[in-house]
Amino acid sequence: MLWDVKDDFKACVEELLSMKDTVTPGFINGDFRCGGFADLFPAWDEEDIDTVQSDGKIPVLRHWEEQLISGEIAIDALINLSALYSRFSLSSLQ
Repeated sequence: MLWDVKDDFKACVEELLSMKDTVTPGFINGDFRCGGFADLFPAWDEEDIDTVQSDGKIPVLRHWEEQLISGEIAIDALINLSALYSRFSLSSLQ
């Protein structure tokens, strides 16, 4: 099985869906953090952005291993950040 979607995560999503007309991006982030899913939308800092940009499109595991193992960040979040901020993406905009 690729993903095991836990019941408490499903409940968090269902709560957000029931409020679909009033939800903001900040609220979604906060709701997932309070629900125990802070790794989904981590609070990236400038050092993280710099590391991602220097790593390129594929993150270098040794730069992120501790945060991934601790559950501070999810692999999907890291891959998304890398795609958005890699040199490949930035150079393609110019």
